[in-house]
Amino acid sequence: MGLQNLTNDQKLNWERLTKPGRAIQETKFADPIALRELGLRAPVQRLMGKVGLQGFLNYEARTYERYTLEFLSTLTKGRDEEGPFITFHLNDEEQKMYYDEVMEAFGWEYVADDDFLAPGVFNEAIFYGHITNGLVWHARCKSSSIPHPALRFVHRLLAMTLFCHGEPTHLPKFDLKCLWAMTPEGVGCPDWVEIFVANCLELSRKEKGKISMGGMVTLLANYLDIGVPTDEEGNSLLQHIRTIEDRYLHTRPSNVYNFEQLKRASMLWIAPQGAHYVWLYGANSVKYMSLPQRNRTNITAETSMAQLYLTPDEQYQAGVEEELGRAPPQQQRQGHGGGQPHVQQAQGGGFQEQVEPPIWQTMFNARMDAFESTQHSMEMRLDHMQYQMDGFEDNMYSMSSMVSAMNQFYVSHYPDYHDPSAEIELRRQQRQAERANRRGYREPGGPSGS
Repeated sequence: MGLQNLTNDQKLNWERLTKPGRAIQETKFADPIALRELGLRAPVQRLMGKVGLQGFLNYEARTYERYTLEFLSTLTKGRDEEGPFITFHLNDEEQKMYYDEVMEAFGWEYVADDDFLAPGVFNEAIFYGHITNGLVWHARCKSSSIPHPALRFVHRLLAMTLFCHGEPTHLPKFDLKCLWAMTPEGVGCPDWVEIFVANCLELSRKEKGKISMGGMVTLLANYLDIGVPTDEEGNSLLQHIRTIEDRYLHTRPSNVYNFEQLKRASMLWIAPQGAHYVWLYGANSVKYMSLPQRNRTNITAETSMAQLYLTPDEQYQAGVEEELGRAPPQQQRQGHGGGQPHVQQAQGGGFQEQVEPPIWQTMFNARMDAFESTQHSMEMRLDHMQYQMDGFEDNMYSMSSMVSAMNQFYVSHYPDYHDPSAEIELRRQQRQAERANRRGYREPGGPSGS
């Protein structure tokens, strides 16, 4: 990609980030239209606003591979008399941004509170048990187990942007603590810039895994008024990440969680007549909640942790399962090949079993991830081959121009000089015809294959 002025360590980071399998995903941001239609705009604003992230809901950007890899390869952090800062390269130029500038670039307005980091203020078992009606938290808990649609949407948004997880499947303890801080009973405010920078540095050191925070880099570039580089004719020199749907199906942009993206993420079902939406959650997404229900999903300053649990709407179960081609939840769990419960009922009752996806679904998801990774790797290799071919053609053109200039020089200075260009071109055409003839003999149906 023509990166320049990289140190040896930065070159190593670049090589690590461009290994096969390090696929770059399109960063997804919030879609105000979808949130309003689903009746989730107010509760999501309440959760995000409590920790200074409400302005982030109005931001979105496309993901550029060049900017993403250049940022991660060169990112460092430091501190001087003015405060903490980060340095990185964009368009081969070093940039320096203080943390308050990063906050402004993302639309954040918060004051980090040490109470968030104080030991003993957060108990994951209590919080998770309340918002899921008694499920036991463990390291393999799924993000789909969160019943409240606003809480689950916020986690998905943060996982894609700040936490650098990509499309989340699990619910780590730290993510759960950040969600707790957003609720009315939560204490303290995380240092979001420090969290984002730490996750980016960790991402740059990994040997594998997807990269999903490229849109955040574009927001930094926009804030610095760098923009996308163009050629002399004004054409963009960078191509944003495009999904298969963007390329061939011409769907809406995939960089926001609109209805299409929520449906693809198995979070939303849309009734055929478009009369209502159904939120999917639980193990294998087998619980349903009709949206919008603003009275149920609303979150106020008096909302307790227990009130964040919302019961499913059973009346939509048959219609959703018929549309999705599913068996009822009881048949799914008892039938052959279904998931197995991995959480035993706790003493005292009230805790439910949480069902793992069946092995075939886990294998299918893994193969789909591997397919997407391989596809992106092949596209990168094809782009690299095209780049080499373009360079080869440029070199051939330069050599032809040089030969022509040399012939003109010799013809003008040496009257007896004979220009061999015509003989060389004739010989080249003859050799090309001979190669084509040999290929015809080797191909099926040719003289030797018929």
